[in-house]
Parts: sequence; C-alpha cells; structure tokens
Amino acid sequence: MTKPLTPEKIQRNKEAKITAEEAESAIYIDFEGFEDEKPSMIGTLIGETFEQVIFDETLRLAAEFNDLSFIPIELYLTTLRDKAVAEGRRIVAYSSHEKTMFQQHANLDISAQYADARLIAKVLRRKLEPDRPRPKALKEYFELIGYNRPAYLGERLTTSRIRAVADMLGKRKSFQSLTPVVKAKWTKLLQHNKHDVVGMRALIRTVVNAQ
Repeated sequence: MTKPLTPEKIQRNKEAKITAEEAESAIYIDFEGFEDEKPSMIGTLIGETFEQVIFDETLRLAAEFNDLSFIPIELYLTTLRDKAVAEGRRIVAYSSHEKTMFQQHANLDISAQYADARLIAKVLRRKLEPDRPRPKALKEYFELIGYNRPAYLGERLTTSRIRAVADMLGKRKSFQSLTPVVKAKWTKLLQHNKHDVVGMRALIRTVVNAQ
C-alpha cells in the first residue's frame, strides 16, 4: 500500500519541477553573506536584467561607489515576492536557503512561487551522466553543462571577501581608499554572485531542454 504524501513531500515535488515557460519568466536569486546572519547582498536576474542589492550597512560605501542599490532587506524581498505573485513568476534559487531567508528576514512564505534549482538539476544529471555521483555544489553542475565560471573567482571565499571589505571600509571610511587587493576582493565577490545567478539560469534552461 502506497503511503500518502506528506505536505513536505508535496512541496518538495513542486519545487523540483519547472516548465520551459516558467524558466524563462522566473526570478533567479542568490544571496551572499555569513551563515546564520542576515544576508549581506543579493543578485537577481529577471529576463536580461541583472541587479545586485546590498543589505549590509558595513558595505554601504562600496555599494554607493559602484552605483549599487542599498535597500532594507524586508522591503526588497517584499517587492520581489509581490512581483512574482502579480506576474505569475517562479522564484528560483539553489537549495532551500533563499526560501528560508524570505521567511526569517521578511516574514514571507514564498512556497507557492519557489523552485529549487538543486532538485530540478537532478533530472539533468540522471539523463546526461547517470553513473556520475550526484553533484552537491552549483559549480559541479556548471562543469556538467559546460558553463564557464572563471577559475580565478575561487571557492568558499565569499565571507572572507565580505569581511575584508567591511573591515577596511570601517577603518578608512571610503571605497577609494581601500587597497587594490581589497578592491579586487569586492570585484570578485560581485562577479562570483553574478556568475552563480546567470549560470543557474543556464542550468535550468539546459534541464528543461533535456526533458
């Protein structure tokens, strides 16, 4: 006898599916920041429009120097959720982390709109390389689909880059006065975030085309 699906399983199954039309209209997002803290920033891709918004006050001077928006996290996430609901868009991110951030920092339940790129990508791995161990990191899926994420961006450096920029801004009080090394850390942080978002859409497009 088949066991009835739990609400959690039903939600998981929903997040693991996306149509080609939904993939094209979706809002792709990726947060950067420290574990168990408010995200420092977000990268968002809608159609061909990519933007990065800073939430962390310690990075405000860097945001202003680079013409990036500084917006309270609750306000920005509410705007994204409202846009998704009004325009029938899915919100796509890699894993359930971003969905949790909406709940924790804006008191928003986006379960009805959410799609988990990691769950969706399992389909691709089974089709293209069924004997390959299941990738865990987004970077491994990029390798699978041939998406070029520059090696110089490194791995697991996000928090150290944020900390280096924030600490020096706190001491020198202007982005222009940062050392070239720390300025490069900021540039790489932004590039890393953009590649994760744009590459994630490339991954989802590859999945829906393979179905």
